[in-house]
Amino acid sequence: MAEEQKTGLFGLKIRPVQTQEELDALLNPKHSLYGFNYKGMLFEPKNCIWKENKKLFYYDWHEERLKKSGLERAPTPQEISSLVIDCLEGKLSPDLDDIGKDILNSYPEFTCHAMQTDGNYLHIYEFVTGLKWNRNSYDVPKSKWCQNKKSFDIKGLKIGKSNYLEDINIKNPDLVEYLYTRKFEQLPKEMKEGNKKARIYITENEGVWPITHGEFWFDCFNIAASRGVRKKTGLANRAEK
Repeated sequence: MAEEQKTGLFGLKIRPVQTQEELDALLNPKHSLYGFNYKGMLFEPKNCIWKENKKLFYYDWHEERLKKSGLERAPTPQEISSLVIDCLEGKLSPDLDDIGKDILNSYPEFTCHAMQTDGNYLHIYEFVTGLKWNRNSYDVPKSKWCQNKKSFDIKGLKIGKSNYLEDINIKNPDLVEYLYTRKFEQLPKEMKEGNKKARIYITENEGVWPITHGEFWFDCFNIAASRGVRKKTGLANRAEK
């Protein structure tokens, strides 16, 4: 039986893409051809899911889709946060504003970073590649699978649960600023107030999990929607705006 995941955000039963045929059907040329420039990176206009059956990706299938679609990687948490904040503050062009709204209102998406809890520390691995789903967790390659590691003291935070940003800010404001690109006090009020205010899930498993993003929060779902970015080349063509 195919695995199902029920997200707390949407309350929908969703299944992963599991066959090569399903993956090939999602390789729409429009995903790789068009992108809109945000700070030197071209963002896919829409995330990619198998909408008819609400099927999402494991990280390794997600990476294969990006590679075959001519995309370099998923956005970083910082790129996502910066774009979403600019969307909330009305600083984006219409095309980028649509991307921001798509991120805020669609399914959780992979970033290109991963997390791991080790005692009182949360390790964040930057620009990860090669994570492979084994039906229970993600296997990590023996070498050259991330570019850098950042470690944050999480003593006093809830492990295996979501922590609101205001609580994290008391314990370790550096973690807030790292993921959200601003100090807590400088974030838009939508991220700090109300029932959708920002939060970070801190995994209780010692394994490595891809960081996912949805609305104003960061989590580590095993399956998620796929969105890619690539560097703007500077060539004048319709695909780069």
